[in-house]
Amino acid sequence: MVLTDVVLAANHGVGGLLAAGSDVEGSRVVVRDTRPRASDQAFGRGVESGGRLVLTDAVFAANRDVGLAIFGEASEAEGARVVVRDTRPQASDLAFGRGVGVQLGRLRLTDAVVAGNREVGLFVNHAASVEGSRVVVRGTQQQASDQTAGNGVVAQHGRLVLSNAVVADNWESAVALEGTWATVHQVAISGTRADERGVGDGVFSADDSLLEATAFVVRDNARAGLVTSGSRVRLSGGLVTGNAVGLVRRQESEVTQDDVVIEGNDEDEPVCDQVCVDDYVSPEEAAALEPISPLE
Repeated sequence: MVLTDVVLAANHGVGGLLAAGSDVEGSRVVVRDTRPRASDQAFGRGVESGGRLVLTDAVFAANRDVGLAIFGEASEAEGARVVVRDTRPQASDLAFGRGVGVQLGRLRLTDAVVAGNREVGLFVNHAASVEGSRVVVRGTQQQASDQTAGNGVVAQHGRLVLSNAVVADNWESAVALEGTWATVHQVAISGTRADERGVGDGVFSADDSLLEATAFVVRDNARAGLVTSGSRVRLSGGLVTGNAVGLVRRQESEVTQDDVVIEGNDEDEPVCDQVCVDDYVSPEEAAALEPISPLE
């Protein structure tokens, strides 16, 4: 199916539903203001795809739960010049409001903006694979139900590749990785705000994740520029500055650095066997504190 110059507006439950095995190409498509399901006030998703979806010049605006959902092992999507913005929470419980969610499937985004959503801007989960080039993820707001999260990008047990990207002005963690293989090249990460626990990190890499970051800038985040907890991190040609703390290592993390500048932070690189948190007081004072993860 080919869709051109189409507006899907004010539908209930899901604006567009693509079953497994479907094949849709859309150009100049707008999906907006999807309403919750009448029976229980849940969902309100923009598009949910379990098949093949190719989008060019598309806008997803003011939907609920998830703006663009790519779910299922058979799902595969590509998007160029795509905007996903202002997704609202479910009406039933005020949870979620994610911009883009990918579970088990594959997504490739080029020249995309994911902005003003809630809970998570871009969510990658359950062996999903996401590649993004010239992507902006910014201004994610906390979840309305409990004022938690607000992450820019969260990847759990998947694969993430970002290049020429900006992740800015989110909450808790700009990029949070759990059991994920991630490659980041020419990415600027900045302006992460701290939640009520004081968590406000540029990058949080945990649970045996592998992060390879090259030609990057991580600056002006409320807590740490980069936290690694039980993961492997390879850094090359980067700048970490203007954060409360530059780099925090804990729980047998492995960090390698080549031509990386960590300076201009309140504290550049504390030595921590376990964790340095609580507004980054001295490592001695913080040693007795329990680790705080943005993924909890």
